[in-house]
Amino acid sequence: MTKGLNPDTKTGRINIKALEIVQNSPDGIRWTDLNKQIEEWDPQLHPKTINGCTWQLTNNFPDKVTKTDGLFEWRG
Repeated sequence: MTKGLNPDTKTGRINIKALEIVQNSPDGIRWTDLNKQIEEWDPQLHPKTINGCTWQLTNNFPDKVTKTDGLFEWRG
């Protein structure tokens, strides 16, 4: 999906899934809901790892994700 993300690592998988969820949320998605969806997708992932990845989405992917009024929105 996104160049440079390694689907074989936990953070790569989380970021790929997070970007997919944000992209498929036309009205935006709150951080807690994003984390919850990722936890449901793969319950073996540690919640703190998920939190760290999603918290940094706008910093790591500023060309794809923006955060306005508490909502992550797709801009890619």
